[in-house]
Amino acid sequence: MKTDDRHAWAVEQMNIQPEDSILEIGCGYGITAALVIEKLTSGKMLAIDQSHQMIEKARMKNQSSITKGVASFVQGSIQTIDLEEKRFDKVYSFNVNVFIKDPHDELNRLARHLKPGGQVFTFYQPPFEKDDSMKQRIQQHMERNGYNVTRTASKKMMPASVICVVSMPHHHHVVL
Repeated sequence: MKTDDRHAWAVEQMNIQPEDSILEIGCGYGITAALVIEKLTSGKMLAIDQSHQMIEKARMKNQSSITKGVASFVQGSIQTIDLEEKRFDKVYSFNVNVFIKDPHDELNRLARHLKPGGQVFTFYQPPFEKDDSMKQRIQQHMERNGYNVTRTASKKMMPASVICVVSMPHHHHVVL
């Protein structure tokens, strides 16, 4: 399996709608962002990464979407980026360590910038196969910080299974 397969699987898990407003935390080279952007028509994408080099590469990869006003790539972290009054339908991260450690402040900030019914997708693929402890750890972090875990998923890939934990802040309701 190619590395890109994990990105395609992640996008599939998010069920992106054409009008969605999306935030990616830790966009790296912009690979997943490019796949998300393909699904948007009236929606918008904001991708952030702490690394200047990663943001530059992501901008080069997604230049046409930036020019069309569909996507923005900004250097910074969830704690430092100015989100103004932006609200998101979906927020996702792939292998972002803050969600593996103690994401209390970050999750509080995200809750304020999610639309009603908004979801947080935490994707993780370890460098080698592990048991379900990482999925359980992410679930516990989300629940401890005021989020309901609504779904988990995993898919066997190389070099290891990819996991997905989907959650929503307690104060949000599900919009069907």
